[in-house]
Amino acid sequence: MNGDLQHDGTPVARQTTMREFVAVVFRRKWIIIGLFVTVTATVLTIALTSPTVYVSSGRVLVKRGEQTSVLTSDRRIFDAWEQDLANEVELAKSQPVLAGVRKILEERAGEGTPPPPLNPGSIEVEVRGKSNVLAIGYVDGDPAVARQVCDALITAYLRYRQIEFGLPFPEKFFESEFAAVDADLQHYFRLRSRFTTDEHVVDMGEQVRNGMNRLTGLQQRRSELNDQVVEARAQVKLMREVGMESVVDLPDVGLAYSSDALLDLKRRIVEQRARLAQLRENYRDDAPVVVSTRGTLESLEGLLKNEVDQRIRLEESRIGVLEARLDMINAEIADLQGQLERMPGKELTLSEIDRQIEVLKTRYADLVAKSDLARINRHTSSELNVVLLSGAGPAVATNVRDVVRLALAPAFSLVVGVGLAFFIDGMDITVHHAGQAEEASEIPVLATLRERRKRA
Repeated sequence: MNGDLQHDGTPVARQTTMREFVAVVFRRKWIIIGLFVTVTATVLTIALTSPTVYVSSGRVLVKRGEQTSVLTSDRRIFDAWEQDLANEVELAKSQPVLAGVRKILEERAGEGTPPPPLNPGSIEVEVRGKSNVLAIGYVDGDPAVARQVCDALITAYLRYRQIEFGLPFPEKFFESEFAAVDADLQHYFRLRSRFTTDEHVVDMGEQVRNGMNRLTGLQQRRSELNDQVVEARAQVKLMREVGMESVVDLPDVGLAYSSDALLDLKRRIVEQRARLAQLRENYRDDAPVVVSTRGTLESLEGLLKNEVDQRIRLEESRIGVLEARLDMINAEIADLQGQLERMPGKELTLSEIDRQIEVLKTRYADLVAKSDLARINRHTSSELNVVLLSGAGPAVATNVRDVVRLALAPAFSLVVGVGLAFFIDGMDITVHHAGQAEEASEIPVLATLRERRKRA
């Protein structure tokens, strides 16, 4: 008799037996078999129809930050790690890099040979963990093409990154600055040379001192000439005021042209006058000897008068010469004073030109020092901001037909099919065995009859 009673007469809950479990499986066998066949066919179809693709990849280390100047080797480091590397990922897929990839592929293919096709969607770039390492790969059906394109992609990325973000030596800048400073220096050198030639400037300080000494000498010479002119004019005036009446008694006023002839004429006139006075004492005025002596005296006086007049004219000529020399000295003094008055302006202009030349020389020396420092820093510090860790490796298939993986899907489909069979069987209200009859009627089953199989 199936079913047991508790002490109070209520039936005990029955447990599902293995027989009933197997019965459910066999009763819902087509659901399990159908799901198994469907999953297996789908997996085999996908595995057999999917083409085999290969991926080649390489690794690149990105130095984060940027160099502040070619004169210093330090770098400005940024804290946004995710943002920096995300930018690098997109940069590796950017159009400039792809253009460089196409150019490299064309160069390597050579003339007359078409380069391998480049599909931007087949590029794979990812960050390796919490690091600054980028894995750059390329997927293609041909392993040789995958490796070739991956190598070109890494090369193009390195070139673009170094050219775009590096700080090469600013050769054009220094060349233009050197040329500009040299042109300014040549301009001021020519300006100074032209100024010193036109203004007759050699050594401004020495020229001022020489000019002052020369001016002092000219002023002293002018004073002496003035004294000589005044003295000569006084002598001429004195001779003219005394007159010829007392020419014999004319004192010796220090004429420049006095000679023994004039003194001899004076002496002879004095002697002739004394003789005429003696003769007048003894003879009459119309005596021949008196007349002859008076004629001789008159002749001597005429000679003396002519001699004096000639000496006065000579003295006046000498005064003219002295005045002409004085005018020349005055003109020279005026010219020298004008030059000395212009000296401060010339000195200021020349000092300004010299100052500009010194400034340009200092700037040129500073440019030379900065250029040398930039060259030293360029050759002693690394300018690379990306480092190739590993090149494009051999292409590896990405969809290998693994038997274990292919078998896992049908196996899981059996588990799912059994679960689905029990779920559907649980929703079926039809009574199939004694347990269900007891649950439905809440009456214990006393006996069961086995189902007789139909014979064909």
